[in-house]
Amino acid sequence: MYRNHRACFDENGRCFIDGVVHHDTSFLYFWIALLAALSGLGGVIIASRRGRSAA
Repeated sequence: MYRNHRACFDENGRCFIDGVVHHDTSFLYFWIALLAALSGLGGVIIASRRGRSAA
């Protein structure tokens, strides 16, 4: 979003498009949340494999 509309963002890092406020750091929060979800999923998979091999 930020790269497509760089000129739209003001000094506070906000962009108003069609009544919706976009922030310049929104993409960063998306990647952090995605990384956390994938790490959690990987941990669950590893734990389930270890549980099966111990039994």
